[in-house]
Amino acid sequence: LPEGTIPPPPACLVCGDMNAFGDDPSYELFTKGHVAKWPENEGDPPSKLSFRTGPVGALEDAFRFMDDSKEGRPFTYQRGSAGSKFRIIRFTIDYIFHTPPRFAEGKTSEEEPEKPRSAKAKSRDPALEGGLQVVAVRKPLSEKRERLLSTKVGLPNRWHPSDHLPLAATFRLPRPRRVLQS
Repeated sequence: LPEGTIPPPPACLVCGDMNAFGDDPSYELFTKGHVAKWPENEGDPPSKLSFRTGPVGALEDAFRFMDDSKEGRPFTYQRGSAGSKFRIIRFTIDYIFHTPPRFAEGKTSEEEPEKPRSAKAKSRDPALEGGLQVVAVRKPLSEKRERLLSTKVGLPNRWHPSDHLPLAATFRLPRPRRVLQS
């Protein structure tokens, strides 16, 4: 870093196949920083229940901006296909979690979250001092491919060799701050 600058606080990005629904304790651990209560129907709580996310704190789900409802998020896994003996069941079990953005005037993403713009849009937001700001998210499938999965083929298939769909997001990174010399 150039002399007279302070590096931004560390940012965290966790991506992958979590095999967890939105009401799963592991999703709660990532998005709240801890698990409040173990579900009664899950048996004895694991010893890891007391885990905390530590200094990173709670993370945000990058795709929460797509829609306020759980149904509006993209599905990332499909079992079954049209015309087979297995009915189509779709789940969101893959995620992109990130440290929430912190802005210069103290605004956090929990206060009036803005929907991300297209990846090409230039950001003129207040100075990002820490965390990661979602700029854009990409749906895993085009509408045409999504219709195909609903009516003709399942996952995996000849154009997509996995039963999980890829997620993609663009983030704005914080810049180092200049320190005024006295």
